[in-house]
Amino acid sequence: YNNDVLARSIISMQQKLREAENTQAKINWTNEGAARFNEILKNEGTELTMLGDRILKLVTEYLNANQGALYIINNEEKCFERIATYAYGKKKFVDERLPLENGLLGQCVVEKETIYLREIPQTYVKITSGLGEATPANVLITPLKIRGEVNGVLELASFEIFQPHQIEFIEKQAENIAAILLSRQIAVQTQSLLAEARRRQQELSQQEEEMRQHAEELQATQEEMQRQRFELEREIHLLKSKLALHEVALN
Repeated sequence: YNNDVLARSIISMQQKLREAENTQAKINWTNEGAARFNEILKNEGTELTMLGDRILKLVTEYLNANQGALYIINNEEKCFERIATYAYGKKKFVDERLPLENGLLGQCVVEKETIYLREIPQTYVKITSGLGEATPANVLITPLKIRGEVNGVLELASFEIFQPHQIEFIEKQAENIAAILLSRQIAVQTQSLLAEARRRQQELSQQEEEMRQHAEELQATQEEMQRQRFELEREIHLLKSKLALHEVALN
């Protein structure tokens, strides 16, 4: 059909239609994913680790990844805290702390940019299933940053190649994830400070009560000693009076 103008036009229109459909499918996929994220992130009462589990489960399954991990940065102890790990449809219960200088995670924090690996070293990460272990085809490490500061890292590994629109989607959602995780961290710290303040207030109230009791006991002791002193002085006065009468009688 090289010489057929109508045929070439039809073929061109078909190609443009497929491209438009492909573009629209990516837009729909992105919008649906964003809506799912919003449903998770708007639940303000969710505890930090539970929220991390939900976020990681959604990300891993929505991108057809095989496993993932979610880290937050503990600035006081200078380390990564792994708050969620997910693989093959199940949560893996792992509580791990890593130094901030740790490998690619540390590099991601320093550079504040996504790291995308297509050539994975055999010793870097393994995807485990009932059939054994295998090296993933690619690994995606995305910083969770807000206002230019990184407060966590999202790490995904998959046998399927991550597409550009998928990476872009994760990078856009990373700021939302960072904001909500930071909000939860601040809430947890605030609750901890409030609990500590209440504990110290209770201790202070207890000390004040003990001091009040001691003061009452001391006052009672002083009053008893004063009573005994008055009684002793009265007896001394009576004895002196009797002694004076005896001296008068003798004279």
